[in-house]
Amino acid sequence: MIDLATQDGLKVILVCGNHDPEYGVSHVWKHNKKILITHGHIAFPGVAPWSWRSKHIQKARRGYLDSTGDGFEEQFSATKKASIDAATGKFKSHTPSKFRYLCIAIPSAIHVLIGWLTFPTRIHNWAQKYAPSAQIIITGHTHHAGIWKRGTQTIVNTGCFGFPSHPRAVVIENELVVVHKLRCNEGRYSLGKVCASLNVR
Repeated sequence: MIDLATQDGLKVILVCGNHDPEYGVSHVWKHNKKILITHGHIAFPGVAPWSWRSKHIQKARRGYLDSTGDGFEEQFSATKKASIDAATGKFKSHTPSKFRYLCIAIPSAIHVLIGWLTFPTRIHNWAQKYAPSAQIIITGHTHHAGIWKRGTQTIVNTGCFGFPSHPRAVVIENELVVVHKLRCNEGRYSLGKVCASLNVR
């Protein structure tokens, strides 16, 4: 995808998530810090509450914040470091047994559902403290596409290319933010139905 975009003369900015924390940037600001683009895992203290690694990530993140202070950039830095710890196997010694995996399967599924339900409010509450200038927050992480209004902020989740939702694309032109469904035809994706048009004030 990056190669194709480059051939078309497009600049690609990779926004990293919890599964690829060492690549790209953690966030992108647009329109004088009125639009924030980020993966969204920062909304959860343990990044992925449905994973057995979550409590270990949360503890590591808290430790990083204790040593650096707790501001906007520090939040992203601590979350990135804790995610790298998880991705590189730092918590491997805590891996559950097969029996334990079976025991936590249903609670993990419940945490996924709770994550879907609480994500818009969680990212809003986080932004109120660390990114209050953001009017529109474009995210992913939970794979659950949607557009939600919380206070003065609009949260957009672009979903995913599989379960549980269809992917979305966000086009930002001047002060207009348009959210489209992505349409797939014979393996080719294009912009489909408009889900919402948002104005940056």
